Amino acid sequence: MSRLPLLLLSFLLATPAARASDCPDLALVLALDSSLSIDGTEFTLQTEGYAEAFRSPAVQAALAAAGTVDVAAIVWSDGAAPPARLGWQRIAAPEDARRLAVRLTALERVAPGRTGVGGGLAAALEMLAEHGCAGRRLVNLSGDGRETLAPRIGLRGQLMRARAEAEALGATVNALAVTDEEADLPDWFRSHVIVGPGAFVMETREFRGFAEAVVRKLVREIAPPALAAGRPGLPPHRLTPSGRDHPARRS
Repeated sequence: MSRLPLLLLSFLLATPAARASDCPDLALVLALDSSLSIDGTEFTLQTEGYAEAFRSPAVQAALAAAGTVDVAAIVWSDGAAPPARLGWQRIAAPEDARRLAVRLTALERVAPGRTGVGGGLAAALEMLAEHGCAGRRLVNLSGDGRETLAPRIGLRGQLMRARAEAEALGATVNALAVTDEEADLPDWFRSHVIVGPGAFVMETREFRGFAEAVVRKLVREIAPPALAAGRPGLPPHRLTPSGRDHPARRS
């Protein structure tokens, strides 16, 4: 009897397990603001801030505790130009996180335009939907302004549809607000952007503190639910220029 049918049968039996083992415990998309309110220096502080975070021992320890983690990134603006994308990177060891850091610093800025938060979130969720089988799905959106791209249409249309899509995917959307120009931006992000289990907003008052804020945020959101128990409902944190954080006052 030919061995070919047996080999084919073995392949078919092994395929589901192989596919299952390829599904990460966490799929994370970083969504970076590249709109007109972000100048070149501030955009670089974003990319280098994320890179510094993935080189940090604290974030690498959180990644290890989370299990298998896949990370991707998009750079968004107003939708006139397609978002720049960094495809999925498997983080299974500290050296993988360091390689990701190098790739994050190489992210190119898309043509700056008005602030299309809804389009940025939709692009991030599209990447999550393509991934498919992650145990947890998470979007980490950072920016320094609210939706300005046709606010009546954009906010009620694309942004609301994106939030509904996040809920349908079972994804959590968290936000990092840079409040150097809009002090009440965290409140807007809470009302119009974040969604999902344990969703939260974190704040830094200026781009100089971006890297430290990202480290704190990634450690908090990457943590497996069992380790994060007791954290839901915590108010967001503000980071002062000195890096000291304190709970935000509730309205």
